[in-house]
Amino acid sequence: MQEARTISQVLERLQRKGYVENFKACKNGMRVIPMNVFIDPEFLVVDEIFRFEGESDIDEEAIIFALRCPKNSLKGTYLVAFGPMMDAQDIAVVAHLHRKFENKG
Repeated sequence: MQEARTISQVLERLQRKGYVENFKACKNGMRVIPMNVFIDPEFLVVDEIFRFEGESDIDEEAIIFALRCPKNSLKGTYLVAFGPMMDAQDIAVVAHLHRKFENKG
């Protein structure tokens, strides 16, 4: 994982690198917003992960995944709040994407 100063700086840098789509976890996997294209997380490649930890507030934790889908040439980001209030769909997707990143050797 790589660390950066702010979420907006990371998103801006990734956008300059072509990660222009926004991904969101949903019941069927991942949805590309606003296109309503659904992608199975198995088809996604995790290029980078950025984690942000709040110094005094656990609710300030977040993760950004830089994702691409070679199958349909999409590149984008998945920004998710991280912590005890995390949605069940996000928990499953984050765990899956994190394992893929660790195992890509």
